[in-house]
Amino acid sequence: METLVKWPDDARRFADAITLMAIAGSAGKWAVITLADGKPRDLVPYDTRPDAVRSTRWDRDRYVYIFIPPDGMHPREAKAFLSYARDLHDHGFRLPDPDDRIQPDITMPTLPQDRKRQIRLLTK
Repeated sequence: METLVKWPDDARRFADAITLMAIAGSAGKWAVITLADGKPRDLVPYDTRPDAVRSTRWDRDRYVYIFIPPDGMHPREAKAFLSYARDLHDHGFRLPDPDDRIQPDITMPTLPQDRKRQIRLLTK
């Protein structure tokens, strides 16, 4: 018998919002999610990342901007994304702007141990 995982509310809200936007035909657009609680800022899919950023006046302390994948998002992915973004934030970093070619590439590692290692390396 499989045990059901109870995902944190913020991860479920985040995943539900992204999946809802994907089902509604907004795959390939950008969403704005509140970093503190995983709530979508406005459920508005933005055509480009700069459009999403402009909607919040580039407030990377309170919001994260995420590409809407065609198959939505699982709460596991949402939890990992929020944890990684929060860890970076807590250590004085922010998720990088994918359009900024000057910044070194700080991408989100896939495995939990790699995420912890990257945070550890960034905070030395």
